Amino acid sequence: MMESMTKIRLHGTAGYVLKTCRSNPGRSTEPPERHRCANSPCKVVLFFHFAMALCSPVASYAGGLDAAEQQLAETLSNQVLWPTESEQKLVSHPLGTQTLFIESQESKKRDQERKARVYQYDYNRQAARLLVIELDKQTVTRTSAIDSVHLPLNQTEIDFAIAMLADNALIIEQLRAEQSNRGVHPFDFLSELDVKASIFEPLDSNHPCAIARCALLSLFDASSTVFSIEPIAFLNSQQIGLLQQR
Repeated sequence: MMESMTKIRLHGTAGYVLKTCRSNPGRSTEPPERHRCANSPCKVVLFFHFAMALCSPVASYAGGLDAAEQQLAETLSNQVLWPTESEQKLVSHPLGTQTLFIESQESKKRDQERKARVYQYDYNRQAARLLVIELDKQTVTRTSAIDSVHLPLNQTEIDFAIAMLADNALIIEQLRAEQSNRGVHPFDFLSELDVKASIFEPLDSNHPCAIARCALLSLFDASSTVFSIEPIAFLNSQQIGLLQQR
């Protein structure tokens, strides 16, 4: 499974991206179902300062912090215990605690201490939090819960979602059948496709992705034609399905 995963050309973004606007003349790229990203229904919303994805548990960083500051902020954050009340729904999940992104906290005062904001999601507790780090003092000054599961995906989550897709023979065959129906020779390996992963926030409050982290996978062939089939990786439950089935 891991071999096929590492061959895939990943185009994941750490921002909220709902639909990739790759147009192909004569072919519509409209999604089969309306869905939304952040507060804007059915439109692309990119947070460009989260766009750099790194092949580590920390997927993205905003500008203003060097590598040492980023590592220090993550290390200090990982030393902070989660609230004990979150242990009431404790489960064992292979993703564990993920640092989703780190950014520099802006300040109008030039002489103010440099601070970093660290956003984390714990799959074991199904909870998100924000930590503020004073970098010079190497201390955590604030920790607060985040009442949202729709924070940006990091690279580890994206890899996990694509590995789930690579393991699902049924969906792979459906994707090949779609190409055959278009008169195109079907792909042999998933690595032949471009895969874009984005956090999915449904309009329907009853959808399981309304309260759990889900990765929407948009697939493109060599001609940049988008597949109508859009897999969704339900990261919390480690299951995969299709968007148009719901």
